[in-house]
Amino acid sequence: MPPPSCLSKTFRFALTLRKGWGYNFGIMNLSALGGGREGRAEDRGAVRRVVLSLGSNIEPRLAWIEKAVGEISALPDVRDVRCSPLYESVPDGVPEAFRDLPFLNGVVTLETRTPPHEFLRAVQGIERRLGRTRDGTHGSPRTIDIDIVAMGDVCIATPDLTLPHPRAMARRFVLQPLADLLPDFRFPGQGLPVGELLGRLDAGTVRRFVSV
Repeated sequence: MPPPSCLSKTFRFALTLRKGWGYNFGIMNLSALGGGREGRAEDRGAVRRVVLSLGSNIEPRLAWIEKAVGEISALPDVRDVRCSPLYESVPDGVPEAFRDLPFLNGVVTLETRTPPHEFLRAVQGIERRLGRTRDGTHGSPRTIDIDIVAMGDVCIATPDLTLPHPRAMARRFVLQPLADLLPDFRFPGQGLPVGELLGRLDAGTVRRFVSV
C-alpha cells in the first residue's frame, strides 16, 4: 500500500529540501469542534478530528518524528493525516543535566473512529516501539513523545487520559505549530481560537526549525 499523501510530502520535504515541515499541507477550518461533550466518548461510530503533539530530544530527532508520523499514518482507521511545521524548544522545568537537549516539536492532525482510550493505547505502543522509556525520572530525554491534545469535542478526565490535554493551552510548543496548521481551531469548551490563545503567552524560547 503506498504511503499516505501527508507522509510522502513530509518525507520529501524534510529529507530532500531539508527545510522542515509544512510543505503544501494547506489549512483546514475545523468548524466541527466546540462545546465539550462527555457522553459517548467511546463511540466508534463518531469520526473525530484528533490533534497530536509530537516531540523528541534524542538525536536523530527529525528521524524519530518522521518514524512516528509513519506509524501513526499506518494505524487502522486513520485518515487525512496532516503535519505542521516543526519548532525547537528549550526544555522547561527539567533537571539541569537535560537543559542542553532541546526538543523538536510538531503537531499532527488526523481523522479516526477509534475510541479515545483505544487510540491512547495505540500511540503508546508507537512510543514503545520507537524506544520511549519511562524510568520515573522527571524530564528525562525521550526518543519520541506523543500527546493526545484533543479528540473532536470529547471532554473526559480519567486516571490515564484527560481531554482536551490539560496543559496544552499553556504550551507555546503546542500552540505555535497548531496555529500554523489550524489557526481557527478551538479547544472544546474554549471560546478563543488557538491564535488568540497563543498571543496571550510569553514569547518563550520556541523557534522555527530549519534542517541543514
